[in-house]
Amino acid sequence: MAKKIAFCITGGGARISQQAAMCDFLVNKKDKVPEVFSGTSAGGLLTVAVDSILAERWGWDGLKNTLWNLKNDEVYKKISPLKMAFRVMCKRLPAWYDTSPEREFFRKMLKEIKINKLKELKEICYICGVRNQDGHDTRWYNRDKNHGELKIEDVLMGTSAIPFKFPPQEVPYNSGPYYVDGGAGRDFSPLEVLFKHELDEIYVLIPGRSKNPPKINSQWIVDNVYAAVDHMLNDLFDLQVDYYPRLDPQTDYYVIQPVFEYPFDPMDFENGFEQYQATWRWLEKNFDKIKPQPSDWPPKRHKAKPGIDTILKLIARRESKRR
Repeated sequence: MAKKIAFCITGGGARISQQAAMCDFLVNKKDKVPEVFSGTSAGGLLTVAVDSILAERWGWDGLKNTLWNLKNDEVYKKISPLKMAFRVMCKRLPAWYDTSPEREFFRKMLKEIKINKLKELKEICYICGVRNQDGHDTRWYNRDKNHGELKIEDVLMGTSAIPFKFPPQEVPYNSGPYYVDGGAGRDFSPLEVLFKHELDEIYVLIPGRSKNPPKINSQWIVDNVYAAVDHMLNDLFDLQVDYYPRLDPQTDYYVIQPVFEYPFDPMDFENGFEQYQATWRWLEKNFDKIKPQPSDWPPKRHKAKPGIDTILKLIARRESKRR
């Protein structure tokens, strides 16, 4: 009997080519064909793209050409200093970049795929965002009667609206029209929504990390805000992949995160080919070494994050009292 597989695709920004290579490798080299997708930000775009490939509306070559030829100015453009100063004075500066090119990019891609509404996706698909007015985590579901009528273009703009960098986006649903990147909430790694389904294997696809990550030692407030958010998201991800497999021990969780010699800029979309190839080489060398996340209880001490270890101990203590 074939295993029921899900792809959980995290946010990645311009590192989307790495996660695209993971999807390509899993499907075509390891015969891991997903029936369920959950995606946030770049993972939301890949959810649409890979589902369309499996439905034979598009092809892997189409996805590769799209990512490998992508330019930064097709995703975002800088706001001029004069316009930015005027908006600051008027308190109308929602983000550092203008993402109108991104919407045109999505429209062009969706036109090529010949798909418009969320309900047209074939497999079970969740794309995650956060409602800006109250922080509500929203999982747009293609088989929901209301969500299914949403334009994919609007959903992709909402899920990829990186706070500070990209402005909140209007998604006409649930009386809270403006949304930001799902990674701003609990769906940086959109695992929780997958608990609704009986699955045999979940593959968590996250952009690679560097052996020598850059050290942030800046006096510029924006750099420090980005760094703080990045640290929090990394901690949240570590907590999720440590804790969630223990809530669902019948499912095998595989975390795929390549390790590179140097980091890739999450805002530089112009080296997609290099990222794809580097990820493919890493997978060929290391995929068979990847083992399922441990599902024993209580969790063992987390080797890198003492703060997370403390949280897990509290969770374990609470669960033991319930038993």
